[in-house]
Parts: sequence; C-alpha cells; structure tokens
Amino acid sequence: MRHALIPVIAIGIAGALLTAPAASAAPITALPDGDQIVLIDCENTPGQAFTMGADGAATPIGTGTVLPNNARCSPSGAVDPTTGIAYYIAWGDTNDLATLDLETGVSTRVATLSGGATDSCGIAIDASGDAFNTTNSRLHSLDLETGVNALIGDTTLINNCAWGINPVDDEIYWFTEGGPNSSDVYRIDKLTGAATLFKSLDVSALAGYMPDGVVFDKTGIAWIQDDFGDGPGGWYGVEPADLTEGIVYAPTGYFNDVTLTVYPANFEGAGYFYSMGMIYVAGGAAAAPVLAATGAGDVSAAGGLLAGGALLLGAMMLVVMRRRLATK
Repeated sequence: MRHALIPVIAIGIAGALLTAPAASAAPITALPDGDQIVLIDCENTPGQAFTMGADGAATPIGTGTVLPNNARCSPSGAVDPTTGIAYYIAWGDTNDLATLDLETGVSTRVATLSGGATDSCGIAIDASGDAFNTTNSRLHSLDLETGVNALIGDTTLINNCAWGINPVDDEIYWFTEGGPNSSDVYRIDKLTGAATLFKSLDVSALAGYMPDGVVFDKTGIAWIQDDFGDGPGGWYGVEPADLTEGIVYAPTGYFNDVTLTVYPANFEGAGYFYSMGMIYVAGGAAAAPVLAATGAGDVSAAGGLLAGGALLLGAMMLVVMRRRLATK
C-alpha cells in the first residue's frame, strides 16, 4: 500500500507578449480566498471526503459513502461550472462515475464507465460543461449523465493522472513525470488530443517527482499531487511551485485529519492519511487571473502597461513636433 499522503504543488501558469522585468516570485502557500480543495480518501474509509487547506490540514465532510461498486480510491474530479455539481470516478469492482454532495459528503453513483473507455485517470470539465476523461495516453469526451466515453485522440504522452483544465483560458494542461531534474507540461487540444509543449519545470530541488493529479484554481494556479514521498518517514507533503519561475519548492505540510475523528494520530501526533482524488471548489468573487501563454494574442497586465506607456510617449513626441513646426 502507498504511504499516507501526497504533495500538492501549486503552479502559476503565466505568460504574455509584452512583459516587464519582475522580482523573483515567493512560494505559493495559500488558496484564493473562499476556495477549497476537497479530497476523496484512498485509505480505509470508502468515499470519505475532506476539505483541505494549502498546508494539508483536512477536515472531514460527513462519514463517507459505500458505493455499489465497493469503491476504494479515486483520481481527481471536477465541479461542473454550469451546474455546480461535483463529479469524480470511483475505482472499485467497476469504475463508476459518481457525484459528491459538497455539503454532506454523500456520494451517489451515476453510471459505470462505458463506450471508448471503461477506466479513468481523472476527469475535468470546461467552462461550457463539457467533460473529459483520460486513459493511458488517450483523451476522451465523457457524458456526465450516462458515463459513456468517446475517443477524441491520442496525446502520445504517458498519463500519470496529472492533468486538468485551467479556467483562465479553458485549456487542458498535462504534466509529465520527466526527471530527475525537469518535468514537461503540455497543452492538449480538446478537439483532437494533440499535445504541444508548454513549459519545462525545474524539479531538481526535490528528492523525487511523480505528479499524480492536478486541479486548477480560478487564478490559473495548478495544485498538483506529487506521489513521491520525500517528507519525514516517507510521508507525502504539500509542495508549492510557480510555473513562471519554473521552480518546485519544498513541502510545506502533509495531508492530515485535523479533527482526528476519521484518522487518529499515527505519525508525529497527526492523523495522516492517503488520497489521490482532488476536486477544486471555487468560492466568492473571481480573483485576478494569471493568464496562460496562448500565443501572439496574449498581453499581460505588465505588457498592457508597457504598451500604454509606449502610446503615451508617442503622443507626447507628436505634440512636441507639432509645436516645433508651429514656431518655424
């Protein structure tokens, strides 16, 4: 059995056509105000859900649900932004699509996966409510009412369940293991499954790097589960990283039941447990986004300021020239 915890890596996806020099970014250690990550337990309590802070402190929601397929674990899920319903895949005797009540923690089976895929390495849902599933290197569409999959295309990448949709640009990003010093991030075409290299991360500061799940927050920060235990005793921690800087930082905490009601103290006085499945739940007003680099049409806030400054300077020069001509 795997160790009890998984690192979560926060990665800001940023880029622009025009940018100004910036100071080195500080490690990301908190979620946007009002947002939360919901975990689905992979330890000993079937269907148990937790809310989690960026420091790994988790609070149980309800008492869990035993689904008909005797589910024992789950990859990352998603909230449908058009309905507010949270979905995930329950791995068990069969692989079933399920919903999760974020208030009570109760899970409800929707259907067993069928069609082009009967397995899953996590699901993601875009701004239009279109759902996607992955198996191995293949991307599928997923019907949230029937559980039926339809093949979109083959990314040709190894899938380690670390992928998700960034709500800032509504694109799919796919994180590879790579290593030992770098890990590549790809953007995936939702219509064809074609992969385009987006960024290489420097992971040399970590003892190891095995991304195994990702969700994005409303600002474009990616929160990644790292399935390599580099904490004390081999436990999994919370590792923040900034894609703009291209650096993955050291762990800042560990997944643990702060109430000790589901999991009692089992290591250094904490109720650590193991989870793979994350669901990101946005709350409150939309925060200022960190825009992903999508090509020549992108202009960041800094780029906008530079462009505006250039226009102002040009206007001032024009006024000076006109004044000089008027005095001749």
